[in-house]
Amino acid sequence: MSSQCDHAHFARNGTTYSGRDKRFIVHCSPTHVDPDKYLTPTQRANATIKRLQSMLSDSQSEIASKEQEIAKLTKELVQLRLIKAESQALTNGHSPGGGDSRLSVETTPCSLADSGHFEDISPQPSPRNTPNGEKEIIKIKTQYEDQVRSIQESTNAKIECLVQRLAEANDKYYELRPQYDKLEKKLQEIEKEKQELEAKFKESEERHKITYLQMFNKGQEAALFAVDESATDGPAKADTLTSLLKQLEVTKLELESVKDVDYWERARTISGKEAVSIWNLCRKTMYRRLLESRKPRSEQDAEVTLQFLKSAVYYFLTDRENTTGHLAAIQSILGFTREERNAIEKATAAYTWK
Repeated sequence: MSSQCDHAHFARNGTTYSGRDKRFIVHCSPTHVDPDKYLTPTQRANATIKRLQSMLSDSQSEIASKEQEIAKLTKELVQLRLIKAESQALTNGHSPGGGDSRLSVETTPCSLADSGHFEDISPQPSPRNTPNGEKEIIKIKTQYEDQVRSIQESTNAKIECLVQRLAEANDKYYELRPQYDKLEKKLQEIEKEKQELEAKFKESEERHKITYLQMFNKGQEAALFAVDESATDGPAKADTLTSLLKQLEVTKLELESVKDVDYWERARTISGKEAVSIWNLCRKTMYRRLLESRKPRSEQDAEVTLQFLKSAVYYFLTDRENTTGHLAAIQSILGFTREERNAIEKATAAYTWK
């Protein structure tokens, strides 16, 4: 194996020993003419192994071809000996002592064919008996054994490397497995928290819807109460009624502008600002309806009044924090006079709701 290293001791793996004691191994500095074709020691060793394998395959094919050629020549030689023996038998058949010669002819080819040595009449000497034949065979055999040994060593080295990498991978796996289990458990906890938050969000949305509905009903009650107050005060609050009429006109225009907008078909919950806007519009609408209620009432107006009264009584009994407002709405719907309201306030002042 050729090398471009000038060190005294050159190793097979492309490295050199630092001294004769061979304690340290260092890499030679690249002194190649073409740096693009530089090969590492491992690459050079692999290239050498491939070259030796190619030489081994070539030697094996050459040996096989030579063996075939030897077998062919041996077969031809046997045929020639048989032909020669037959010709000698024919020529010696009429001479005295032909029986002995016939016996020798009949026995000789078999012994020669069985022994495999034909040096006595062969025109070419056998490779085994040539001066360099045995040496060449031994040399080829030695090269073959060396190549097989080097291939086995390289294969064993690769196997050891793969086993080491497999051990490292197993160690890494057992090191990362607890972290993976921990992260998976944390992911399950996060998924559970997500489901809980989604449930809470849906519950909050439902609660907001109920709150907006209560605000709408309370707006209706407040509108009834305000209009009733303005009606009982008489001419003293005519200016207030005039301003309310103006507000009703503005509200009418606002309702006409948003008439084609559908707030209830949306797939989301309305915001607080939208709820307040709707509440204001409903309150103004109630003002207009109550002013129109001064006209002769119909059966539909009676049903609407009964529905408002039912809502006011319901919230008066369930909403204990705003009982005063609900009671005022009930009084306004039922049309109590000022004296009747004062009497009710005096009667309920000392009464405590449980």
